Amino acid sequence: MITERLEKLRKKMSERNIDAYVVLSSDPHTSEYLADYYKTRKYITGFSGSAGTAVILKKKAALFTDGRYFIQAAKELEGSTVELMKMGEPGVPTLIEYLNENVGECGKIGVDGLTLDYNDYYQWLENLGDRMIITDVDFVGDIWEDRPEKPNSKAYAFDVKYCGKDTKTKLKELRYFMDSNDCDYNFIGSLDDICYLYNIRGNDVLYNPVIISYALVGKDFANLYIDDEKIDDDLIELLKEQGVTVKAYEKVFEDLSELPGKSVLFLDSSKTNVRIYNSINSNIRISKGIQPTTLMKAHKNETEIKNQKNAYIKDGVALVKFFNWVET
Repeated sequence: MITERLEKLRKKMSERNIDAYVVLSSDPHTSEYLADYYKTRKYITGFSGSAGTAVILKKKAALFTDGRYFIQAAKELEGSTVELMKMGEPGVPTLIEYLNENVGECGKIGVDGLTLDYNDYYQWLENLGDRMIITDVDFVGDIWEDRPEKPNSKAYAFDVKYCGKDTKTKLKELRYFMDSNDCDYNFIGSLDDICYLYNIRGNDVLYNPVIISYALVGKDFANLYIDDEKIDDDLIELLKEQGVTVKAYEKVFEDLSELPGKSVLFLDSSKTNVRIYNSINSNIRISKGIQPTTLMKAHKNETEIKNQKNAYIKDGVALVKFFNWVET
């Protein structure tokens, strides 16, 4: 089955004259944990671990993963023709070294730009010489006939009694950071930061209370980009009261391209995919760093501390019950 999928993918590669295709363990929001729809690396290799990168060449394929998964990967790759690359082991090349060794100096490397963050993309540009990086291809998506549906859970409000601070207050703090750093806009691609800022939650990723979305904040507006069917009128109205406008998920690309020139946009380049980055108006000056919302999350208010302690108590009870079950 895996060999058949690899051959279909190679056919797609030949149509675009691409020498190597890289499949990452990521989604458009650089998430660590993925909805089934985005598990493209698992689909094309059979390896189900949470971390790993596949490289498909014209005649061979390789999977790079770390020491946590060596035994698992070896078992799951049996019969697949995919070679296991044990990262960090003596004599094992890095991903960049492997691509340099197996792709000619003017060769083409394909990757789905929605799954590649800009930091890694920049490292590729710096270290892959004159090799061309093609980021507008999703070959796995093209051949995945029974691909799971995109996650479609409903967004819901996260009550202030749990988080201790409403969205208006958080936006005020975020804009203080923007003003202090001479930024006109702030783009947020990481799901946990968006859910924190807008006090919303969802169930798009197993065991992670997040909702697939983007955020863009200006000095006089705050946008949430999300699929229409994932949010109801009551939540839209609640967000509006807090100063947040709900827009279609795909509208973010257009809005970023239409930001006025000579303004400054702040983003976390490790949490921003290449397709998003390349859609930004070229006349915009981009300021990079850790998202201020990430730092805001780290500073817990009294309500958050109280509820975190409560969560730890419940977690401890569950763990003790489990230990007792194991022992008895």
